[in-house]
Amino acid sequence: MKWILKKKGSVSLSSKRIDKERSMMASKMRVEINNILESEDSLDSVLSSLSSVDELTPEPEPEPEPEPEPEPEPEPEPEPDHSHLVYVRDEHYKWVPARVVSTDGKTTKVIVTIPEDWEQTTVVSKELNVHEERSVNLSDYPNGELPLQNVDSKGEFMATSDMANLQHLHNAAILYNLKEKNNEGIPYTRVGRDDLIVAVNPFQWTDDLYSEEKKRFYAEQIIWKEETKHTPVYGRLGFDPHLYEASSFAYRGLAMDGQNQTLLVSGESGAGKTESVKLLMSHLAQIEHTRPSLNSCGTKKETSLGVSETVKRILDSNPLFESFGNAKTQRNNNSSRFGRLTQLHFDVEDPESTRDSDREVPICSLVGSSCTTYLLEKNRVVSHNKGERTYHIFYQLLAAQDQFKEEVWDGLKHATTDDFKYLSSSDYSLKEHEMDTKEWSILQESMKIFELEGESLKTILRALCIILQLGNLTFEERCVEQTESSGGSIISSRDELESLSHLIGIDSEKLEISMTTRVMRTSNDECFVKLCPSATKGGCDALAKEIYASVFDYLVAKMNKHTKISSSEEQLQNQGAANLHLDANKLKQVNVLDIFGFESFKINGFEQLCINYVNEKLQNKYMSDNFMIIQKEYLEEGIPMFDLSLVDNSDILKVLETRGGIFSYLSEECLLTTGNDRAFVYKAKSKLFNSSTLIKKKLHKPTEFGIYHFAGPVTYDADTFVERNRDKLPEDIIDCTRLSTNQLLRDHFQTMFTSLDEVTSSGLKKRTTLLSGQTVLTKLRSQLKNLMESIDETRTRYVRCLKPNERMLPRLTDHGMMMRQLEYSGLVTAIAISRETFPSKLSLDLVRRRFECLLTGVISSRVLLRLEHPITSKKLTEQNLQTLFYPVKEALSGKGNDNPYICGKTRVYFRPGALEFLEVRAIYFSMYMPWPTLLKQDAIYIASGVQATVPCIFLTLFVSFSFI
Repeated sequence: MKWILKKKGSVSLSSKRIDKERSMMASKMRVEINNILESEDSLDSVLSSLSSVDELTPEPEPEPEPEPEPEPEPEPEPEPDHSHLVYVRDEHYKWVPARVVSTDGKTTKVIVTIPEDWEQTTVVSKELNVHEERSVNLSDYPNGELPLQNVDSKGEFMATSDMANLQHLHNAAILYNLKEKNNEGIPYTRVGRDDLIVAVNPFQWTDDLYSEEKKRFYAEQIIWKEETKHTPVYGRLGFDPHLYEASSFAYRGLAMDGQNQTLLVSGESGAGKTESVKLLMSHLAQIEHTRPSLNSCGTKKETSLGVSETVKRILDSNPLFESFGNAKTQRNNNSSRFGRLTQLHFDVEDPESTRDSDREVPICSLVGSSCTTYLLEKNRVVSHNKGERTYHIFYQLLAAQDQFKEEVWDGLKHATTDDFKYLSSSDYSLKEHEMDTKEWSILQESMKIFELEGESLKTILRALCIILQLGNLTFEERCVEQTESSGGSIISSRDELESLSHLIGIDSEKLEISMTTRVMRTSNDECFVKLCPSATKGGCDALAKEIYASVFDYLVAKMNKHTKISSSEEQLQNQGAANLHLDANKLKQVNVLDIFGFESFKINGFEQLCINYVNEKLQNKYMSDNFMIIQKEYLEEGIPMFDLSLVDNSDILKVLETRGGIFSYLSEECLLTTGNDRAFVYKAKSKLFNSSTLIKKKLHKPTEFGIYHFAGPVTYDADTFVERNRDKLPEDIIDCTRLSTNQLLRDHFQTMFTSLDEVTSSGLKKRTTLLSGQTVLTKLRSQLKNLMESIDETRTRYVRCLKPNERMLPRLTDHGMMMRQLEYSGLVTAIAISRETFPSKLSLDLVRRRFECLLTGVISSRVLLRLEHPITSKKLTEQNLQTLFYPVKEALSGKGNDNPYICGKTRVYFRPGALEFLEVRAIYFSMYMPWPTLLKQDAIYIASGVQATVPCIFLTLFVSFSFI
């Protein structure tokens, strides 16, 4: 066999002669080794006989003159011991870095070591002495040990982008890792695999971080790059964590695996959920436009990031959601006050069309979307805390031009927040007014896209004016002199009532009667009950909340109508669909869920119970996705299991939602006309007394109860729980409001009245059933059931948003705030368990065949397995891996992990970085291994009689050389 030399010293082989000589070589080797295997020779004789393979290898080029041996390298110095660098607890900062001075096993003396940039990176609540000495009781710390700092060989703090790689994992390590990244202006870190991104709100926009080039980069690395199209990407992520990483993985899963995807974004108010969702949706909508294509010269070029009309509408829906669903709170100037599930529908190209078009990745065209909302905070319409605001839309409307406001309603002309009681408690600044003016202009353009202009727009805005005017009504007790009958209440603000009457289109007298009296009906008669001022005010506020909810639902329906999947071929073509005859049942989807994070305040009410219940469901979903399935597989493979009790919250959900749980007792009280909050709490505590999930304190008020949530204990004040769960608008008000001249109100309240009328005519039993199904919790549980069914069959990825400080300043970290969020999110536990899992796995046979080439001087396992007393595949694989990992075992395993791998019954499981270590060595071997050794290895594989064509290493070289 001759070598054919080409430019630059590259080498190729004559393909015909390769085929002929390799065929002869294989035949001769098969006969030779079969004779050896049939004989009773020892393993040593087998090895010596196989040395004849060298005779079959091609003549190598003359070996170059040996280079002089390099001088022996000096032995590496032992790594310095930094076990004296620790963290200690602090009343004001939770954890502070320190240096151990001395210890007697029970007490340790430390010196607090504050970094030089402490004041620039930390919310300072108390002055710390730079060299303060403290005495620490070791019994206050887990295992009687102080948590160690993660530092490099020089003793300097070392941050990592993947927190599962932290050498020392604990609360303090995660806190300071996130703090360091925040100080560097890097908001994103990941946890172990590619399914959990931690996003710290940077409180500033960085163009480079969200540029078009950055969008293309992550799409290229994860989707379009040749070597990542058909291989697992975990462990080879040679780029920083980013939201675009999550969206790219979602697209990749949709295109390559054909599996629906979910991106779940959670966090407390001000953590950046809204912006994160917008960035994820924007990237998902544009990924297809980053697809490389071929130009006339045969080189790749990238398409422009243009978007279709459907994509534009989906992105342009965000201003409407922000105006009508977001508000200023104490923690955030633009807080989403509702949960939102956006389903992005994709038309995925079928595999046959992909092959015919010579594409590696199928086309995924975004052809529509739909949106479902949860838990709109209706109570914010009528009341909010000092320093907060109600929904943005009210302030944006007042910031509009006077001419336009007068066209909507003359009462708006020259009006300010001080003219409306629902708004007057806000501290409205000039800066906010300027921002509202700007946002109003953006909102108007967005509304035009959804055909909300002219009279249809004015109808919506007049409904908002009706809400504002309802807030201006005042109620007083009816004096005996004013009427023959005593008691009851009247509307004392007559001018405001007349303005409302003119605006809503209902006679003022009818309005007053519907608000101040109630009709009590029996089987044979009806009577009128006069209401006190507080009850009348409650009904008025309930009407305002119901009107706002109807406006919000109307807008969501309108947006869904304009972003739904089109049936017209022309529209589908404009949307970029690959198939012009779409079947909605065959479309794939990416769900983007924006939901409240866990909440715990000094006083926790009904809203916190609902929000925390949703988070318990999502935590259960996360546990099921990431740990329960793994647990089942590990048990089958005989692999030691980790403790799941730290993340299993099944007992909490059982106490909340099952029959005989907290929700069932609340529902019982809501059905009773005499139902009250105290009775609900008494029932729940007495019936669930033996539950370890319920907090039992003698100092609780009669309306207080507590729950040990997965994120920590929370005490709830059940005052108004029954009323808020009923969320019932009086029938008299519904009957009156359906007469409104406002089209939106008339349609909504007519539908409500019709439902009530049907129930009344169907009998009391059915009416009771309907009322029980109309509670807030029942609706929420029904929505959650549908939500879980929707995402259960999807591949779910998580984005956990964190708020670093209350001041909303960049690069600044509040230790207390961050630690609270870390505890509430269960992030520490998730990272700890993630370290105990094995993200990569391969079958025993595949590991043995793929990597035994790295064991120089060792006979092929295919021969060893056919000896008279063969070594088992598992044992042989374990021996091979033990040899391969011996030099780097300590470095790869990390503290607390005995091995970088573990062998199950049928598979080998690798810890982070372990499989990649072998892959890199295999690639290096294929590039630099001498030809005679490769051909010898090839011959042994073929002669062993096992199904094995040319080894992949030989193929790789052959294909590479043939293209040079």
